[in-house]
Amino acid sequence: MKESLNKIFLIICSIHTFHCAAFPVHSVQKGVNPPFPNEFLKANLIFTGFHRFEREELKIRNELKKIGFSEDKISDTTIEFRLERNYPIYRYLWLHRMHAVLTVLSGGLLPYYTYADQRLKIQYWKDKELRKESRYDLSLHQWRGTLVLLVTIPYFPDQTFSDLFESSLQEELQK
Repeated sequence: MKESLNKIFLIICSIHTFHCAAFPVHSVQKGVNPPFPNEFLKANLIFTGFHRFEREELKIRNELKKIGFSEDKISDTTIEFRLERNYPIYRYLWLHRMHAVLTVLSGGLLPYYTYADQRLKIQYWKDKELRKESRYDLSLHQWRGTLVLLVTIPYFPDQTFSDLFESSLQEELQK
């Protein structure tokens, strides 16, 4: 009986640890960005780093179709969408790991913090020469634990990232 209660307690602690809420850091756009060039309305598309982000890749393709873009695999113009993940460097890694253990042991009452940092680069190439480049920082402050349960629904990490990604894409294509 005591052993089964211990297992149930461990399962409950683990489940409460996985509630997660993500809060976006303001998307910073960097680079010189003239309007979306008409010469790129027919170009080859390259997607790098989107192996887990099929929905975002499809979103890009749909948004490009809305503005009259058509993909041409043999074109001398190329638009490259590169999604890069930057792994956080914690000043005190041992403290970060201890915080994770304390979150599990407290049943999620002590929320666990992580920083997710990704960058969307959009490069426009013509005749193997870079014509335009844009960079958007897509960063999220993520909290995991029982106390963030109430804000999990409106700030679920996938939805927050998707909203941040979409606003960056809209900003790029409306120029």
